[in-house]
Amino acid sequence: MLAPTGPAGRRHSVADQGAAGGGAAAAGSNVAHHNGVSRSAIIMTSAQGRRVSMAPPAPSTVSRHALYENTYKTEPERTFSPAAAKRVLRETMESMLADKKYNTEECTQLSKTLADVIKQRVKELGYARYKLVTMVAIGQRRDSGVAFSSRCVWNAQFDSFAEHTYKNKSLYAVGLVYAVYAE
Repeated sequence: MLAPTGPAGRRHSVADQGAAGGGAAAAGSNVAHHNGVSRSAIIMTSAQGRRVSMAPPAPSTVSRHALYENTYKTEPERTFSPAAAKRVLRETMESMLADKKYNTEECTQLSKTLADVIKQRVKELGYARYKLVTMVAIGQRRDSGVAFSSRCVWNAQFDSFAEHTYKNKSLYAVGLVYAVYAE
């Protein structure tokens, strides 16, 4: 038996299940059910002739981010310590740059690596709910001077930064850590 046609001659994917239509219910065969709802109730044809599923979406098995309940905390339990972050900056930069000579290609990658290592070590200090931004700039020492500046819009009561400048005979490096409290 062919399924009856709908608007514009399109065929429905599910035939009427009534006895008058001669469908599967009239023939006594089993109709697929989903959680106690027949397939014809799950799949319907819209006014434009498109099929619309009324079934609930399948649950996702992959979660990209952990979901946490809102804590409504507007103040950190432990505020960021610029002195502790500066100590991390100093120790990391001195250990990784002590015997380095300036090389453009090597220092480009080294600045990224230093920023990642510094960020990880500052995270280990345990400042919950702080977003950290780290930057390291490495340059060749010459007779010219260099000036760095930055501006931030933040809550001065909880947000802060730390910076350290390292120099050896061949290069200089400026490391910055910005800590912004996420309410």
